[in-house]
Formats: sequence, structure tokens, C-alpha cells
Amino acid sequence: MTCGQCNSPITAQWAKRKSGGLYRCYRCTKKRGICSQKYIQEKDLAAQIRAQLQSVALPDTHTDWMLKRVDEWEKEQTNKSQSSVQNIKSKITETQEKLDKLVSAYIDGDIPKESYLSKKEELLKPKVSLTGQKTKPTTRNPLEPLHSWILDTKKASFLAFSNDYPEMKQIIQKIGTNPKLSDRSLSFSFIPPSDFLASRLAGRAPTIPFAPLARPDFSVSNSESIFLSGCGESNPVNFLHPMQTCCRYTTAR
Repeated sequence: MTCGQCNSPITAQWAKRKSGGLYRCYRCTKKRGICSQKYIQEKDLAAQIRAQLQSVALPDTHTDWMLKRVDEWEKEQTNKSQSSVQNIKSKITETQEKLDKLVSAYIDGDIPKESYLSKKEELLKPKVSLTGQKTKPTTRNPLEPLHSWILDTKKASFLAFSNDYPEMKQIIQKIGTNPKLSDRSLSFSFIPPSDFLASRLAGRAPTIPFAPLARPDFSVSNSESIFLSGCGESNPVNFLHPMQTCCRYTTAR
């Protein structure tokens, strides 16, 4: 955090109560000059963080439903990839068989050398290309960012009622930016797509046209087209209609 008045870093320190007990507080270091900001107790700062996390908190029924849908899409993508690999292997085997027959025909003198060399070159090119596709590294799962963001939302929901300060710090660093402390009040901005979720839950989201989609397009080049769901009446995230825009951003990122 930085100070909202002088932009100096905020530091934590222990303070002693009149009764003798210790408590932790946060204050401006005043490294950039005179500053009138006062300290804030850790418990009060934690309460503000919990309140901020509640602005991006979704019930477990919602996040569990979303995670289930993403898992289904990931399985579809895995099956599709495995089928593609098997198809490539079959084509390589078929091409090799043709090459073997070509060599046998040449050795037996059934075809002239010129025809053999021409046909061999014709078969080798696609085989090399297919072998390259087979050994090409697996592309990054386009759904992983979406899956990770849903887990972050689930974690934020839990920490909104927790006293686990280290975990609260980590989640704020992951989904927030530019934390400022001014007049004993913490402020920070949510990064996309958590900023959209916060706006949507607060009823401030703009109207965004969308078309319900039963299943996503897994092509990497069109990964931005991956939507979360079809937002029907039975959909647990029905109140989050433009949420698919959040997921489009997350996946494309």
C-alpha cells in the first residue's frame, strides 16, 4: 500500500496499549515529506478488506456450477485433442506403408528410378509434416485462465469471512491493483474480469449484447469467443448475464 496523501509506502509496526497489550497498526512512512495521515489498526484494515472481497463474492452454488461446466469443456477438449493425435498417427502409418510398397516395387524392378524418386518425394513431404504435428508441444489450455479466475472468486468469497491475513493479502494482490490508504480508509481497483463482476454485483454493469452458447469454441485463435454459459432461467448465474464477457477476457488473456 501507499499513502493516498503523499504516496509514501505504508509500513506495519507494533504499538503498545495503555493496558500493556500489543497490537499491530499501519501508518505512512512519510518518506516523501510532511504528511498528516494517521495510523489504522490492523483489525480495522482487515475489516475493510473483507468488505471489499464481499463485492466480488459469489455463493458456492454458483462457483461450483461454473467449475463443473469448465471441467466438462476441458474433457471435451481433451477428447478432441486425443482424437486428432490418433488421426495423425493413422495417416503416418498409412504413408509409411505406401513408402514400403514403393521401395519393394523399385527393388523388384517394377518401376523406373525416375518414377520411384518422384513418388518417394511426394510421400515423404506429408510424412515429415505429419510427424512434426505429432511431436509439436501441446498448446496451453485456453480454459485454464477461466478456471483459475473462478477459483480466485471462490477463495475471495471464503476470505470475506476469514481472519487469515496472509491469504487475504495474496488474493488482493492477485485480483486488485493500486492499493491506497487515506484517512484510515483503504481503496484499490479490481483488475479485469473481477472489476466487471464487482460492477455487475453492484448493479452498475453496462448492457452488453450476447448470444447464449451451449459449448465454447476451443480454437486457440478464437479463444476470446469462449463464453461461460447460456444464461437460461435455470442457470445459477442468470443474474450475471454479461459474465460471459468476463470469461471471454479471462480466456483470451
